[in-house]
Amino acid sequence: MPTPPRPSRRRSESGQVLVLVAVAFIGMAAFIGLAIDLGILFVNQAYLRRTVDAAALAAASQIREGQQLLQLGRFARQFVRLNNLDAGRVRVQICNTAGTGINEYRGATDSVVSDLPLPSGDPLCGPPRRKQVRVVADQDVNFTFLGLIGLYNTTISANAISEAASIDMVIVLDTSMSMGNDDARLNDPAQAQSVAQACNNERNTNPEAPTGKCRPLWDTKQAAKDLIQTLYEPYDRVAVVTFDFDPAIAFTLSSNLGERDPANPEYVGSVYERINDIQLNIDSRPPDDVLSYNPLNTQCQPGQTATCLTAVTSLASAAPYTDPNGYVFNPGYARWATLSTCSGCGLRVAGSLLKFSGRPEAVWVMVFLSDGSVNTSDLPGGPLQSEFGFSIPNTFPNGFCAGPTDPNNLGTWPGLWRPPYCATSAFLSTPDVRQCGVWPDDGTQCPPGTTYVGDDGYEVIGGQAFYYDAHDYARDMADQAALLINCRFRGERPPRRADIELCSGAGTDLYNENEPVLGSPMTIYSIALGRLAGTTAGSSLLRYVAAVGDDGDRATDPCTNTGYVDGTPLTPQTNCGNYYYAPSGGALGAVFEDIAEKIFTRLTR
Repeated sequence: MPTPPRPSRRRSESGQVLVLVAVAFIGMAAFIGLAIDLGILFVNQAYLRRTVDAAALAAASQIREGQQLLQLGRFARQFVRLNNLDAGRVRVQICNTAGTGINEYRGATDSVVSDLPLPSGDPLCGPPRRKQVRVVADQDVNFTFLGLIGLYNTTISANAISEAASIDMVIVLDTSMSMGNDDARLNDPAQAQSVAQACNNERNTNPEAPTGKCRPLWDTKQAAKDLIQTLYEPYDRVAVVTFDFDPAIAFTLSSNLGERDPANPEYVGSVYERINDIQLNIDSRPPDDVLSYNPLNTQCQPGQTATCLTAVTSLASAAPYTDPNGYVFNPGYARWATLSTCSGCGLRVAGSLLKFSGRPEAVWVMVFLSDGSVNTSDLPGGPLQSEFGFSIPNTFPNGFCAGPTDPNNLGTWPGLWRPPYCATSAFLSTPDVRQCGVWPDDGTQCPPGTTYVGDDGYEVIGGQAFYYDAHDYARDMADQAALLINCRFRGERPPRRADIELCSGAGTDLYNENEPVLGSPMTIYSIALGRLAGTTAGSSLLRYVAAVGDDGDRATDPCTNTGYVDGTPLTPQTNCGNYYYAPSGGALGAVFEDIAEKIFTRLTR
């Protein structure tokens, strides 16, 4: 019997191939769809993340303006809306005042909920306490291909914590008698004391009004209070230091700033009360035979009598005076002045407050205001030296006076009822010429361009005496506060400028690599107030402080045409870098506002 034919396998195999191809296409489509939808997901996540980062930075920037959480939240919500995302799904969080919970703005209801529980380990509230704001946002992402398998959409979320830098700020105010010179009567020695006392007596009478106040000191205090109001309790801290012939701490570093309104119970003990209570220093009237001599035209001071003429003749013909160091000084070339403005004192105390009490995580800021006069230094055993481990050598009983002191006062400080007097002259009053010495040094560690005068404080070179003076002291105190660089290009490719390629401190070098660097990271703003400060001599120290205080490097100076200290200086009335010029007290508001705007913000995570 014949064998039946076998069924053909070709047809069944071709069917299997079609099934496999179909399955392969479905798998490929699924992978392609998954890739596309994942791409959509990643793109949306990245976009949301960037938006939230930017919103957090924007919200933190408003902390600097003193805005509360409701305003921060609305600002962030508006930012999210401008990026075409759902603003109703935005939440903005800050730590509550006690640091024990979270206050949250909710965009869906445009409202604030306070004291939500603080999750364990939440970084928003520290420690340490920091000025942080967190923005959280959600968004729905719709899928294209994954819907075929039932995955139609998903919700993504992003959050960012941004930080407005916590500030430790010291405001340093000149309170010397010239800070009342809006009243011309202060230029008359016969009236100056009574006029200054009268305006001091009015300082706490309606302190927000200028009537009867010592000006421009009142304007300075108003601008300082405005600046403090831009700070953010309880994260920022402020201190207030004053100086005339002595330094004083009017308000030590604290975040408990209190209230500005004298009618508010929290005004008592506040930084605002302490500022309002700052007085104009009243210089004692020097004896006629000290004050009256004028080397420029030998004329008497306004209001003085014939006694002045006798004193002028007496001083002009007096025998040369030999100071304790043996230097012969001719009174015929002298001008005697009251020592009443110790700029170095203010710089020393403010810098020490930040270095000894500043928080490591905070930004350190010093705002230094003066009318530009510098005529005295700290004295041995003077105020606020032992507290900061600092001392003036006892070999300088009247500080670093530029020239001999009044012999009647020599060596009798402390205990005087009036400041000492200092005789200066044209060749001794050289604020732009810097001496190095007094502090232990063999001359190899001096700043570039200085004259080494040794530990006795003076040196006669070519018949001319060079004295370590109050200007030199103030510059040294600025260096101790903020100088960070003794050779900017150490370890880097040398610059193309030949005069700063070397760091020996000799010749035209702008650095000395052997110079001790004692400063700490802090930013210093200097404000020159008034007519005297608008002169080259008046702005000299203030420009120097700003050059050191903007980047820790004295060689770089935005107040020159080249940006380096050996460039041509801009006019003293030009605002540049961290230096400001205010011709009058009324101009201080804009200066302090500009300083407030320079406080920066950073994204932390």
